[in-house]
Amino acid sequence: MSAQHRKTLCFLFLPGLLASYSSTGIAANKSTFETAELRVSIAPRSPRQMAAFYEARGFTRPMLAKIKQYCFMTVYIRNKSSHIIWLDLNNWHFTSNNHPLNRINRNQLLKQWQSMGIPLAHQSTFRWTLLPEQLDFRPNEREGGNIVLPWTSAPINITARFERRHKHTGKAITMRLDNLQCTNNPS
Repeated sequence: MSAQHRKTLCFLFLPGLLASYSSTGIAANKSTFETAELRVSIAPRSPRQMAAFYEARGFTRPMLAKIKQYCFMTVYIRNKSSHIIWLDLNNWHFTSNNHPLNRINRNQLLKQWQSMGIPLAHQSTFRWTLLPEQLDFRPNEREGGNIVLPWTSAPINITARFERRHKHTGKAITMRLDNLQCTNNPS
């Protein structure tokens, strides 16, 4: 095969390869906020990725169908400081099209799973994969988990406040991330 032929094939297949990476959510729209004290990374996950993850753990079809309707954002947080930083998801605000986008919290999801008769083991596994509602991050501590939002095709903006406390005093750290995107259309 000639060099020109290989080059032509590369240009023909490259867009499809990049599209497949985007559709799986692999670094397609990862956003990072970082200061000297805190690092937060947020990566959208596709409905297909999330359903496959939970299907591998034996989740029922009705639960998988509901999961595919949501927008999942996987969050990783690291406290890089020498003091405690507080996570409280009540201090996280989401907007889309200049309107509030209300996060679907643990209690709402629990009520939904209970109303659907989802087995307790599956409810527990799902809850385990969520970002904690509140957590005190010790120096060098890391934590991750998912945030669940209503699915939207519009860009999502996130503003979050992390309290910096030493004996409950200290200035807050404010994070702003813009133009995050739910990955893929819901199935």
